[in-house]
Amino acid sequence: MRQIGDALPTVPVVTSLNGLLPGQVALLDNGTDPPRLVRRRLDGSVPAFVNAVSQWPMLIASLGGEDGNQTAQHVDGMSFQRILLAPTVDTHSGWDAQNRRYLAPEAGTYRIEMKMRVKDSGLPQGVSIGLGACDSGPSFLWSVSNANREGLMNQRVMALNKGDEVYLMCYIDRPSGADLAAAEMTIDKIR
Repeated sequence: MRQIGDALPTVPVVTSLNGLLPGQVALLDNGTDPPRLVRRRLDGSVPAFVNAVSQWPMLIASLGGEDGNQTAQHVDGMSFQRILLAPTVDTHSGWDAQNRRYLAPEAGTYRIEMKMRVKDSGLPQGVSIGLGACDSGPSFLWSVSNANREGLMNQRVMALNKGDEVYLMCYIDRPSGADLAAAEMTIDKIR
């Protein structure tokens, strides 16, 4: 059994699959494709590679910072509102700054992770709040606020065509809305 402080096992780096023994795991770095972990099966075969993008994540866009007492954006209540993000990572130049949205650079399957934090003590207990990307359909996550800190995290997988838009949105079921302290959206192309 490994103990705290033990050195982590190392994984060899290889430039080709030649010489990889059955059951062996290695990091394949051929200098052309993105490095990936591979394992030769016990029968000697190697699973086929899944199509991958050259850089992950494709986008990280955020609003606000670490301080839960600062207002980064006020969102109106009783309606679906866009959260106005700004990119911190955009590896495929898909961010549309004028409209605060991401445009898929190519068709494929994308994973979208969303986070939102309401300003500390910004909502009374029992207010319905929601968080999602692009629409209020079945992947829109709903929760009920508590009286202290409120945050939501949601994730969905979407099939997108080239040029399809992705944006972060929320709903606050309270006429006066709420102040958001922070929000973030991360997009990866998974296939």
